[in-house]
Amino acid sequence: MTETTAPSVSVVVPVFRDAERLASCLSRLADQRSPLPGGYEVIVVDNDPVEGTPSEPVAEVTARFPGFRVSAQPRPGSYAARNLGVSLARGRVIAFTDADCLPSQGWLEAGVTHLIEDDAIGIVGGPVELLLADPQHPRLTELVQIVTAFRQREFVEEQGYCATANLFTRRSVFELAGPFEEGLLSRGDWEWARRVAAAGFRLVYSEAARVSHPASGSVRGLMRRTARIAGGGWALQRMGGDGTAAARPGSRAKGEPTTGPREVPSNRAPVGGRARWALLGTIGRWAQAAWRLLIPSRELALVRAAPCIASTPQCLAVGGLIVLLSWYGLFERLRLMLGGSPERR
Repeated sequence: MTETTAPSVSVVVPVFRDAERLASCLSRLADQRSPLPGGYEVIVVDNDPVEGTPSEPVAEVTARFPGFRVSAQPRPGSYAARNLGVSLARGRVIAFTDADCLPSQGWLEAGVTHLIEDDAIGIVGGPVELLLADPQHPRLTELVQIVTAFRQREFVEEQGYCATANLFTRRSVFELAGPFEEGLLSRGDWEWARRVAAAGFRLVYSEAARVSHPASGSVRGLMRRTARIAGGGWALQRMGGDGTAAARPGSRAKGEPTTGPREVPSNRAPVGGRARWALLGTIGRWAQAAWRLLIPSRELALVRAAPCIASTPQCLAVGGLIVLLSWYGLFERLRLMLGGSPERR
């Protein structure tokens, strides 16, 4: 790492009770190189602090790497932690990865180089590869994740968002689109990317900017992930109906004048017939979400096409577990609709 008083790139790493894997992540980050003058900095944000300060394990791990900084965000949620990291960042380019990820050699250089090719690029996302216990004989839970998790190219090129496990952007993008929505414990990357696109920026995919992420080896771990994603989807629907939050007051699209008011969609509830149509629209969207969870046809189609699934019994086992997890997500949404709160799992 190059240490300067004014780094050009800041890498933000949120961590939650995972000091052991944080150490491996930081070791990989220490060997990166920035293509911009000024070098780079790494900011670790502990999202499980003790009395407002980083926990001892996280502080000790970070201290092993000269020049790396650590801070504490007591508000629960990785997006709150990332926002704090952005506020502390000194670079004009900001990169995100997670404490349980392993950036590949050349990750930082590849992502930053792609980002600065064009000022119209607001987000660069790279692959998130799964680390398997035995790549030659993946377990059932690992096969499920190979099919369903971290389809980053599809996320960026087809769905218009990027998982924050591997994301590059500019400080100026945050100034226009606003910070991550801290009220979300999941799907905040999806919501934020929608605002970035609305501000006039493009999302691009960089195959060379790769990180690895350990696959969960247990059904319980997959259930926690399913519940977290279901909670994020439920919260998004409550926020914006279609899951897209309105542009934040003060944010402006690229090319828009920087003086004068910008029209912001009203948050007032519609009246009369408009209220009824709005209610029907909300019910319809919730019904569509419930149907997708009840019958996850897209995921089942991916199972049938996956080259890593070699036999019919294996296909049935993977598909069956995907269906059960999807139903678990549906029950989680029902729990939330009946008054429960999204849980951090």
